[in-house]
Amino acid sequence: MNLRKCRFIVVFLIFICFLIIPGCRASHDAQTEDRATSPPSVKTAGKSAEAPYYDLTGIWKSSIFGEMKLRQSGNRVTGVYDCNDGQIEGVVEGSRFIYDWWEQAPGRPYKKAFKTHRGDGYFDISKNGKRLTGKWRLEGVKKWGGNWQFSWRSNLRVKKIN
Repeated sequence: MNLRKCRFIVVFLIFICFLIIPGCRASHDAQTEDRATSPPSVKTAGKSAEAPYYDLTGIWKSSIFGEMKLRQSGNRVTGVYDCNDGQIEGVVEGSRFIYDWWEQAPGRPYKKAFKTHRGDGYFDISKNGKRLTGKWRLEGVKKWGGNWQFSWRSNLRVKKIN
């Protein structure tokens, strides 16, 4: 089987998983949500309680995509996730994290990943800051390719460099 057919089969199987497993993913995340050590901070910009912003720095967990580790500086977020050596970066705007993702290009920038392994998406951040729910799609495709759902797990342990 050539590489192109193999890639198509992998993408097709992942797509099928999104159609079949959403209920399982939701129940798994609900069962394990309470194990978080400390949720990401939910802060209020200025004096208005209507304009919260979120610090997403930490470890997030999905029953399908594994762990995702995020670091946030201001409204910019960068990170990695287990599935296919995935990378993610974007911005938090209100209660939405808008991002670009790419896979199978560890340590390399977005444009170095194959077009079939990169795209964009968004996560809506729950009011308590413990859940990310959103969609992703491939670069250049208008239709959303699938759903993502992550639950908060723990803070990242940052080593201090002398």
